[in-house]
Amino acid sequence: MGSQKIAVKEREVKEMPLIGAVADDLTGATTTGVLLARSKARTAVFFNVEAATQAEGVEELDAIIISSNSRPLPANGAYDKVKEATIALKNMGVKYFQKRIDTTLRGGIGVELDAMLDQLEEGTVAVVVPAMPQSRRILVGGYSVIDGVALINTPVAQDVRTPVKESYIPKLLSVQTRRKVGLVTLDQVLQGDEVIEEALAERRNAGCEVIVVDAIALQDVENIAQACISLGWNVVSVDPEPFTAKMAYHRSLIGIEEANLPPEEEESDKTVLIAAGSATPVTKK
Repeated sequence: MGSQKIAVKEREVKEMPLIGAVADDLTGATTTGVLLARSKARTAVFFNVEAATQAEGVEELDAIIISSNSRPLPANGAYDKVKEATIALKNMGVKYFQKRIDTTLRGGIGVELDAMLDQLEEGTVAVVVPAMPQSRRILVGGYSVIDGVALINTPVAQDVRTPVKESYIPKLLSVQTRRKVGLVTLDQVLQGDEVIEEALAERRNAGCEVIVVDAIALQDVENIAQACISLGWNVVSVDPEPFTAKMAYHRSLIGIEEANLPPEEEESDKTVLIAAGSATPVTKK
């Protein structure tokens, strides 16, 4: 059928999925899918739009992730792929949207945001939280820092298909999107969700439809999510996964993430299959 389903935990049957995500490649789609599934969401990941639209039983799911396979495409091609996926998710009844991005900001994120926002309700705001602190991916002063190294000084900057030449994320996005980009800085984030709420509102009042937010810890990400929910905005979460998960948790759509580890008494001589989709020194090691 061209789709891959993630193992999920049973929950009460609902009439339609509430969470819908578009990832620019399958690796990112499955990353989000697995983490949502581990948080008690009935989740499915699809290789493409066709697989998602032909699937049976999607109304019983909590979350649907579609891979647009758009990361290496030129702007027009990426726009069309994400537009198609967003329309498909809308037709499935999705209420809350995510644009899943790579932790190293590869691809045409700005144009893909335009593609998604163009299909959603007017006034929808894209809140970009590129941090994944548990993997030592953080954002400080708008600059992406990977394991203590500025983004452009990491191996990903030399990626053969989608190199990244800018560490300052507001600038990276500004040259890709036709929407105004704003930034909420770490000094504001560290003061908690009320100050974050005020800063977000200030950026939006200044005409920003894409707002990048610093974060160096999971608590920062959680505070950003709480601020967005308090504002009552229609928000597209733009992130590698933690921000989307925190938003879903505080909306009572998912539970607490549970580690997918075998019981201690289980035998340790079993085989584990690992599929690694990123050609990086970390993968090689």
